[in-house]
Amino acid sequence: MNKNISILDCTLRDGGYVNNWEFDNRTASGIIEELQDAGIEFVEVGILGLTKNAEEQVKFNDFSEILPLLKKKNDKCVYTLMLTYSEKDSFQIPACGEDTVQCIRLAFFKPEWKEALKYAEGLKQKGYIVFLQAMATPVYSDEELEALVKEVNDVDPYAFYIVDSFGVLYNRDVLHLVKVVDDILAPGIAFGFHAHNNIQMAFSNSQVFAEYETDRHLIIDAGIYGMGRGAGNLATELIAQYLNKNFGKQYDIGKILNVFDAYIRRIFETYYWGYSMEYFTTSSKNTNSAYGWYLNKKGISKLKDLSGILDYIPDEFRYTLMTKVADEAMEKYGQDDNR
Repeated sequence: MNKNISILDCTLRDGGYVNNWEFDNRTASGIIEELQDAGIEFVEVGILGLTKNAEEQVKFNDFSEILPLLKKKNDKCVYTLMLTYSEKDSFQIPACGEDTVQCIRLAFFKPEWKEALKYAEGLKQKGYIVFLQAMATPVYSDEELEALVKEVNDVDPYAFYIVDSFGVLYNRDVLHLVKVVDDILAPGIAFGFHAHNNIQMAFSNSQVFAEYETDRHLIIDAGIYGMGRGAGNLATELIAQYLNKNFGKQYDIGKILNVFDAYIRRIFETYYWGYSMEYFTTSSKNTNSAYGWYLNKKGISKLKDLSGILDYIPDEFRYTLMTKVADEAMEKYGQDDNR
């Protein structure tokens, strides 16, 4: 079966949550070159971010820091960079050119979406391919998601994404969200899916997305060995092999495995990512997995206590970690005589 479907590898960006984005230039360049040579259509080189922990890392304060990673561009690969809408005012975004990535992925949460779409229009005017990432898409009601997509059509980005930030979706949930979006999304806009593996559904859900009957361009996010925040993402090697066998793609699996051997294996030996009971618990509470990480650092080791504390997180603060909210929830849980 031939179908217009692509992989976007986000190892450097989402995987950066695992190691504080501390991929030096040699490592980052090596990963990018192996992925582009493997036939991966989109490679995310990092994220614009305010804090910097090392001289060489893929959290960039300025576009000039990206240049060393783009010395061996491949015309068949599109290089992307993520920008979080809430941090947009901290950076000067130059016009798209030979010295920049071609694509910016703009990530936004539900309270920000109207302003984020306006900002996206400015990125398009600067010449960038724009992806719109609706973070924590499952928190939208059907009516809210339909309203968002209608306004996305007015912006006319290259792609719009369903993002399972908390790793809560099952197959039928994916199908439902895809149908809601696909019925309204303008025909010329590509459709993307970003999975997290909190309930070990990332690969299965991505297959459901790939199999959906549509003529539009589909894009699936993945990271080498699932490297990504919390429970991790879909594994690039899994989805590449699946698309080779079922959709006539020709990704070079050997080169993808080279990335693991040369760069990712040693990181995994130092840092852990993947399924855990803690990340299952945050998913079961429809809460950002970062709360699980933070509360563990605060000494919460029992799942019963983690679950109880998460019950005190107000719904409007579940989408992203707010340490003050987490601390207040801990205090309230500690005062609960019925716990």
